[in-house]
Amino acid sequence: MPAAVVLNWSGAEDWRKPELWVLAVGISAHPVASARLKWAADDARGFVERLRTQEGDQGLYKKVHIRLLPDGEATREAVLDGLDWIERNTDARDVAMVFLAGHGFTDAVGEYYFLPYDGTPDRLLRSAVNGDDFRRFLSRVAGKKVLFLDTCYSGGLNAVPGQSRADPRADATRFANELADAQSGVVVFASSTGKQLSQERDEWRHGAFTKALLEGLGGQADYTRDWFLYISELDTWLSERVSALTGGEQRPVSTKPQAVENYRLLKVAQ
Repeated sequence: MPAAVVLNWSGAEDWRKPELWVLAVGISAHPVASARLKWAADDARGFVERLRTQEGDQGLYKKVHIRLLPDGEATREAVLDGLDWIERNTDARDVAMVFLAGHGFTDAVGEYYFLPYDGTPDRLLRSAVNGDDFRRFLSRVAGKKVLFLDTCYSGGLNAVPGQSRADPRADATRFANELADAQSGVVVFASSTGKQLSQERDEWRHGAFTKALLEGLGGQADYTRDWFLYISELDTWLSERVSALTGGEQRPVSTKPQAVENYRLLKVAQ
């Protein structure tokens, strides 16, 4: 897909690279003991490091703007401010990526919540970032938008400590489908279905989903070997790689609005 064409003040065509706006949130050291993870903050750091290389002549974007919120920096206000920052600054040429690693919750009526550093599981409505917040900001982004969810549920940590990020109630599938409707237009990659655990292991130093994502963004998902990574290629890679890493116990979910084309996400280093 060629770079976007705009008309400058003289009426001549101006071929310009898009800009990339990235909000990455990763919470490992949560104040609530049962909500702590080991590698979520490193997941967010690894994600932004992969994307920094996409700026300038060697990358797909003219400029890469990054806002990284690890651990204590990832308060509810900071996450909302990050979403607002993306919505206010992007234009129709640009691409926005939001990455969340931490704990997600689905309440009794099926509403999705992301638990920020200052959030508490028993006060989700007042202290967490809910699905409506993400829908509101991302639906207003003028350009393309992609959401990566390596999140899960952990109420009383009835899953295996240090290895699991979910119990069967951690359902991001419905939330992904809602975000991918025609009005919101968000491409969503989620770490697992609502009936599976999202795993992290010391040997990976990441969650399974983020490990596979970083490998894919690093070029392993470039199946066509054309030096560009497309939405469809990343989708295929994540599905196959996460399943292989976890012995079939975890399968990612992806949703894409029908009206959204299979566009390039980044340029692969040659």
